[in-house]
Amino acid sequence: MFNLFDSNKDGLIDVGEFIRTLSIFHPDASQAEKIVVAFKLYDIWQTGFIGREEVKELIFGLLYESELILIDDIVDVIINKVCNKIRC
Repeated sequence: MFNLFDSNKDGLIDVGEFIRTLSIFHPDASQAEKIVVAFKLYDIWQTGFIGREEVKELIFGLLYESELILIDDIVDVIINKVCNKIRC
């Protein structure tokens, strides 16, 4: 998330970067801009692709935030189903 806001990659988020990134949530922001930001959120390692391990990280993050505990086998089933849909 930090990297998404730090557009000039200097390790700091200034007011301009903060406002530009938040502006994506404005109703007048284009759908294309919103898609790019959403993709960047899921492309954790900034490779230009969303891979299996990134999907796994995201699922574990969602489970943690929801205070849900699932065994690794169940998480792997979820990942397999997701990856079959998006070819990761």
